[in-house]
Amino acid sequence: MSDVRERSLTLNWAASTNPAGTQYRVDYWPNLGSTTTLTVAATSAAVTGLTADTVYFFQLRAKN
Repeated sequence: MSDVRERSLTLNWAASTNPAGTQYRVDYWPNLGSTTTLTVAATSAAVTGLTADTVYFFQLRAKN
């Protein structure tokens, strides 16, 4: 994680053995809240619109 701010952050990860052009699905949700999904074709994702003083959970998957 980098560039952590009050209402946004940037997630970073390694591609590992995934080929160039792999799409990644980032799901995130606040405790007891609904899930938001981002799809990116990079090894980072900017997450914005977060609520301050809230716990969030994140899940990352490479798409087939």
